[in-house]
Amino acid sequence: MSLWGENLFVFLKKIFADSSNMNFKILIAIIIVFFASGFSVKVFASSDNQLITELLIVDNDTTFRKIFYYDNLGNLALETKFYKKNESWIRLSQIEWVQYLTKSKMQIERIWINDSWKDVFVHEYEYLGDILNTETQIAYNNGIALPIKKIAYKYKGDFIESKSESGWFNNAWKQTIKTEFFSSKVMNSDSIITSVFQQDTVSKQYLSVQRFNETGFLVSNVTKERTGNVDWINKDSVNWYYNPSSKLVTIQRNKKWSTQYLNWENAQNIIYEYDVSNKIVTETYQKWNFSFWENIVRYINEYNSDGQLILKSDLLPIYNSWRSIKSIKYSDFVNSKPNFIESFYDFWGGNTGELTESYIPFMFNNEMVIPKAKSLKIGYLSVTDTTNSTNQVAQFQPGNVYPNPSNGIFYIDNKQHEIFPWIVTDLNGRILKKNDMSRSTNVIDLTNLPRGIYLLRDMTSEIKTIQKLIKE
Repeated sequence: MSLWGENLFVFLKKIFADSSNMNFKILIAIIIVFFASGFSVKVFASSDNQLITELLIVDNDTTFRKIFYYDNLGNLALETKFYKKNESWIRLSQIEWVQYLTKSKMQIERIWINDSWKDVFVHEYEYLGDILNTETQIAYNNGIALPIKKIAYKYKGDFIESKSESGWFNNAWKQTIKTEFFSSKVMNSDSIITSVFQQDTVSKQYLSVQRFNETGFLVSNVTKERTGNVDWINKDSVNWYYNPSSKLVTIQRNKKWSTQYLNWENAQNIIYEYDVSNKIVTETYQKWNFSFWENIVRYINEYNSDGQLILKSDLLPIYNSWRSIKSIKYSDFVNSKPNFIESFYDFWGGNTGELTESYIPFMFNNEMVIPKAKSLKIGYLSVTDTTNSTNQVAQFQPGNVYPNPSNGIFYIDNKQHEIFPWIVTDLNGRILKKNDMSRSTNVIDLTNLPRGIYLLRDMTSEIKTIQKLIKE
């Protein structure tokens, strides 16, 4: 699972556990449908050409380190995660995005065990022309492949018409879920129907209908469900209200359908306030308590004179007033990006100023991620700075390796050629490493070898090469 996927998954689990409003859960489930579709398998270079190459994450009493490598298009190629033990960095997990030409071929997740990398999960992608056709998810147990899920896509023009999910049962693929997407220009709405199968028969269906105003802004989302062939039953709804002058959302109101009274009942309210630059200053969450809105939590954002978020505070209603429980501080800005983020208690939380775990939102290149941590230290690299071969952005011909020199982990650029067997030798020709994993990989890990010069001998479908690797 990638960085954003890993942290989003944890964040969503918290939302599901904390929220009693089913509509909010269903909306999150819809988001998961899109995120799990396989289209977000890359992280693209940000608009200001800054890519995150390192994260230091303090979570509980453990410090984790993530190192990221990219190709020369700014696409994420490799993520390696370490944890700190006695001042040493111990390898923990790794994600590799294998591409061929311009397409993602597979995503491989590994763990470090018994002094070697072991595949634990693989996403394989197949295309028809330039469009994604199928995605297959495979788990590995002691080197044995266990098919988990297959997702097949059907298109209408440039848009997804349907997505079918199948599970592996009794050595065969059986359809489990089908999601169909509909759009009506006349009704100015979009609809999603999700069908759940049991023994090749639809057991339950969920319907989500989104409606838009004349300017194209989303104004409502109604969810329904039905079992078998009975009529659709209302479940949840969300309505968005906009400021006519700024077109910004001012209120998001969630409702639940009462089967007893056959009407919509208030459930949750979110009120947004903005500053003169249209940046969110406060978000106030409320729940409906019989006949009035009861405050639950408020988030306050503070910005510096350059419009950069520097403080995000969580407040709870205590003694009939909003009291700050904890805050997230963004600092050490370089090129408008924070290099350090930390979460700490305020007076009404624990010990004032003490670091505490929190879900910290920040932009990982162009993706919003929300890791759970006490603090984050971020390292950036300019994509345009390609003159130094030690950069973690590839700027080499296909088949070459980056970064080189490296502190131990190298990556082979395979955009034009599929890499087949490779071996690493010392200068005397003694074999030290070889590509003997359960499937092909472009990662060369020399972390356990001493500093020095090594030789990489690799082979593609067309050529054989010998390259010098320098470990610092």
